[in-house]
Amino acid sequence: MRRPNVTYLAPLLALGIASSSFLAIAQTKAKSAQKDDAAETSKYRRLPTYYGQLELKDDQKEDIYKIRESFGARIDDLEAQLEELRGQMNKEIEGVLTTTQKSALSKLKAGNKSSSSAKKEDKEDSDEKPKAAPKKKSSTAK
Repeated sequence: MRRPNVTYLAPLLALGIASSSFLAIAQTKAKSAQKDDAAETSKYRRLPTYYGQLELKDDQKEDIYKIRESFGARIDDLEAQLEELRGQMNKEIEGVLTTTQKSALSKLKAGNKSSSSAKKEDKEDSDEKPKAAPKKKSSTAK
């Protein structure tokens, strides 16, 4: 009667146990990460420019996030109002124009959109750094 080879069975069993415990830990971390992600996905949960370089403590960061969150919604409302006001202003300004001027303005805007996208493409294609303007020599007349 032939006995199964136990030398292969032990490592496979150990691998199975290790991988199942690893998966359980990973699932637990994933659930806690989802809870943290919900809080961190807020667009206001960011430090202002340069604040990340100040070695802030965690409680300071949390205070900053709370402040940004409290002001953020109001700022968004004001920006929406500004956008609406700018739209109204542009309509009134265009109301001053003649039909010919309105048509010319539409063509200019359409040309600007296509040229700005072309400029973006050119900029992306170009790897050259812009050349510095030559320095002017100061002349002192005596």
